[in-house]
Amino acid sequence: MNMWITADHSFSIYGWDIEKETTNFKIQKRLKNEIIDIVELAYIKKVAIGCLDKSLQIWNLYQSQMLMKIDFSQGGLHSIIFNSAFQVLLTAGYEN
Repeated sequence: MNMWITADHSFSIYGWDIEKETTNFKIQKRLKNEIIDIVELAYIKKVAIGCLDKSLQIWNLYQSQMLMKIDFSQGGLHSIIFNSAFQVLLTAGYEN
């Protein structure tokens, strides 16, 4: 992915062409809560999105499609990182 991925106050996600400084796509009104983290999963050409609704979602941004949702209903999620050397997605959270 040769782009910036940003989010705004309306829970919309934008993909920006870095060179042209234009938007490639916009995913709007598909997320129901504030976005706390977006991590690129370059190996599989997807992104992981952490939300304040205590969920982690895997998205194919080019097709505007959510592929997987993991709920952390017993606690919460506050950070996500992808280790490219081991192809592992790590999360950190908290309990209620």
